[in-house]
Amino acid sequence: MRTEYDVYHQERQVLFASYVVGMSICEQAIEEGRYLQAMTLLRQEMETLAQIVTSHAGKRESGKLANMAALGKDISRTYGDLSAAAHASNHDMASHLLTAAMEGEEAISRATYFYPVANANLARRAFALHLVLTMNLIGQVSIDYYKTHPKDGFGPADQEALNLAVDLLKEEGMLEEFPSKTSLGD
Repeated sequence: MRTEYDVYHQERQVLFASYVVGMSICEQAIEEGRYLQAMTLLRQEMETLAQIVTSHAGKRESGKLANMAALGKDISRTYGDLSAAAHASNHDMASHLLTAAMEGEEAISRATYFYPVANANLARRAFALHLVLTMNLIGQVSIDYYKTHPKDGFGPADQEALNLAVDLLKEEGMLEEFPSKTSLGD
């Protein structure tokens, strides 16, 4: 007989797997300069993480998009831009990424790229968001792991590794604020 915990645990495991399976393709899209595609994948990561967080809070409704506010104001505010990129509804965004001004003898025109073009600033920001989402995922995984392995869960060394990652992101100017450094599983 399946208990409510079994259903909850299986649901979260599938969501964790969904996130992890897509991580490398998201990173690859960012690395290759495929920013519109990367933004769509970042949006999917964000939605998956929001489902995980709302599941833990007991507020997940099957078949409905989780409220992005569950991820906090600083993360959720990027959702609109990611959605605009995913749905190609913001022409200016796509134009900025896929065209360049070309100065000719008589006028300035726009050339459209049909290949990825590197944008170091956007790549850094996209990768920073990916890392922050992934660190939040690790926090959620630690909650579940602690429930099943209370004596062998994430420990101080794991927490210190995440804190160092946050410090590095701040030092690189990729992150301004991050929720207080609490222990995993809180």
